[in-house]
Amino acid sequence: IEAAFAARLASEARLKESDRHLRQFVADASHELRTPIAAVAAYAELFERGASTNAEDLPRVISGIRSETGRMERLVTDLLELARLDEGLPLQIRATELVGLCAEAVRTATTVGPLWPVTFTAAHPVEVLGDPARLRQVVDNLLANVRAHTPEGTSATVHVDQAGPMARVVVHDNGPGMPAEDAARVFERFYRSDPARGRAHGGTGLGLSIVSAIVFAHGGTVSAESAPGRGMTVTVSLPVVAAVVDAEESDA
Repeated sequence: IEAAFAARLASEARLKESDRHLRQFVADASHELRTPIAAVAAYAELFERGASTNAEDLPRVISGIRSETGRMERLVTDLLELARLDEGLPLQIRATELVGLCAEAVRTATTVGPLWPVTFTAAHPVEVLGDPARLRQVVDNLLANVRAHTPEGTSATVHVDQAGPMARVVVHDNGPGMPAEDAARVFERFYRSDPARGRAHGGTGLGLSIVSAIVFAHGGTVSAESAPGRGMTVTVSLPVVAAVVDAEESDA
């Protein structure tokens, strides 16, 4: 009876915590949407007051509306992405070679953000069972996070290796870093150690949350380490193909 009662109390505590997280998530999403909506309303008011006929004001108004609607679109897209991942969005699982996948992501990142140089290292091919598109999204988001939250000229490295039954993708930057307690929370939804800086770069505060959700869906883990002045290191660990096959055979 005592065990059943303790289990019930634990279940109720988990439900309360889940409800708290849901309420916080809704509040954070509402807060993030409020600013661009208010900005679009302000630009619309300027338009109505005569900016449409003013050669100097019109480009500023149009540019502002496009910028803020683009920000809302990114936020809504990320919210939908997380909702699908939370519901267990089916993954297109197949054998995926991580070295080639990460190399392509680095080439793209270098093209998109040439002011944030990225180098890539890997000693040998590493194969996992996963959804190539989703795993590519993980690396893309990590490199986009570097561009969004470090100054121009910050360099980064992407390293792929294997430690026992786990493949590792390590993304390190030499940016300003952050306190360890902030690094421990970067995968929380809408969490920013510097909210103003995140908004200035157009971030939604959900990129690393999506990374965490995708990695978890693949049976992996992700962690971040940082300290002021020492940059940040994010490590993604995923089961390699052999480890996944061995686990399935053991279950059988």
